[in-house]
Amino acid sequence: MAIVSVLVGCAASAGSTGAVGDRRLAASPDRAALIDGTLVTREDLWPLLAERGGAAGLEALALDRAVAREARRLGVEVGDEDIRAERAIVERALVDVGLRDRRSRGLAVEGARARRGWGPQWFESLLRRNALARKITADQVLQPTDAQLRRLHESLHGPRREVRVIVMASERAVGRHRADVQSQLDRSLELGVARFIQLAIDHSSDVSSGRGGLLDPVGRVDATYPDAFRAAVFETEPGQLTPVIALDEGFAFALVIDERPSDGITLEAARPDLLERLELDAQQQAMAALYERLRARLRVEPMDDSLGWSWSAVRR
Repeated sequence: MAIVSVLVGCAASAGSTGAVGDRRLAASPDRAALIDGTLVTREDLWPLLAERGGAAGLEALALDRAVAREARRLGVEVGDEDIRAERAIVERALVDVGLRDRRSRGLAVEGARARRGWGPQWFESLLRRNALARKITADQVLQPTDAQLRRLHESLHGPRREVRVIVMASERAVGRHRADVQSQLDRSLELGVARFIQLAIDHSSDVSSGRGGLLDPVGRVDATYPDAFRAAVFETEPGQLTPVIALDEGFAFALVIDERPSDGITLEAARPDLLERLELDAQQQAMAALYERLRARLRVEPMDDSLGWSWSAVRR
């Protein structure tokens, strides 16, 4: 309705006339809304909605049908229990898993769905499609390995380092700024940090520049950051600068500020949670691969001009 109110606020169709009290309008099966007592029909709304979000809806319908055909071919069915399980998986992905209060969790889920535009019909369709896809791909999911368990445990529970970074296109410029910061660090840590922050704000191309180069805490196996960067960070003592590091987007050096110790949760204590996370991740990868295979075989031919515009626009 938020989209509807914005779009129809710009203009109303010339054919949308009538009064609230008009019984013929009130009884019309095509009525969609009233604006200042004037009828807005579904025909009025359709071109605007089709252009704005028609491609997403059309693809969702096409994928729903493709997954359903594949399920029928394989003799796969889902019931109410499967849909409930899928709802729990999706809701856990949408909100902080730490929300234990049912009311707080429900409000958080509703808010997350609203931000994505997942109304009741869209959400139910998504749950059924995912539940079918999860069953179809069940035999393609590999069991987590010990190496994967150890890596995830280190990522979630291992030590993390607080780091500031400067990224630039020129290796020479990065080297010059590193020498500048090092000269200040030789005088005192406070002077070195202050100089680093100012140079990051003035020269760094990284998104962290506005925070003086401050990154989210870096883990030893945190895939958020490049391998070479993480290796340099953990080979450098707190209070020191890393060497200049070559990255895909240029060159960087970092100041390692401090290290947060591990949270003390052992691998064995965390094993059930780690297994669940890895199994869900493997399932999602198998489902994503199925969706890509089915998308490649889809033949979608919009027959409406507004829908055709939307479909073409998202594929440019």
